[in-house]
Amino acid sequence: MATDDSIIRGAETDLEAALKLGAILDELDLGKSKGEINEDRRAERRHTYRYRLRVTVIAKDGTALPYPVQGRNLSANGFGFLSDRGDLEQSACTVMLKTLSGEVDSLPGRIVHINQIDQDIYSVGVRFDQPIVLSKYMSEDRAVQVDE
Repeated sequence: MATDDSIIRGAETDLEAALKLGAILDELDLGKSKGEINEDRRAERRHTYRYRLRVTVIAKDGTALPYPVQGRNLSANGFGFLSDRGDLEQSACTVMLKTLSGEVDSLPGRIVHINQIDQDIYSVGVRFDQPIVLSKYMSEDRAVQVDE
């Protein structure tokens, strides 16, 4: 049975959910998704960052709502992920990223775009309030550049 942290609705097992997410991420990285924008509007290169983590969205009433997400890519200016929530655009949020030394940093930002890419899956982009130093979160040999 799939866990509550799964963002794939209807998945019978964690493995089934992971396989579907992996296929979606592979397709997005190749730029083949029907809803994905392929313009290069970014000042910083994005790097593959396929880790599960939580993003806390701040609701209009100030309530902090944590959501499990599937990481997609990371740059000095933002974070891309997959989510089952399509109603979060322009929300303030906090991305929890684990450093290479094992600490967890809370990085404030804002959800700047959401594209539906599958029935209940959305590609979400967060712009950090302040740029980050990528080498704090990923090693040089792990930083696979994504060209979209």
